Amino acid sequence: MTTERSAYIEVHQGEDKQWYWSLKAANHQIVAVGGEGFSSKSSCLGSIEAVKRAITDIRIETEDE
Repeated sequence: MTTERSAYIEVHQGEDKQWYWSLKAANHQIVAVGGEGFSSKSSCLGSIEAVKRAITDIRIETEDE
């Protein structure tokens, strides 16, 4: 039985030696990024954990036309 992959977070180190994360859809397209580089992998992972905690209470705001 093959399980189709769902959205996932990819963590990588850039050429600038900073750590970055990207949220990717099941089709591997980037849907969100961490927005900044982190000096350590642990800081990058901490940022991901903070987003995971915050997302449960997220509020969506839109501009009125």
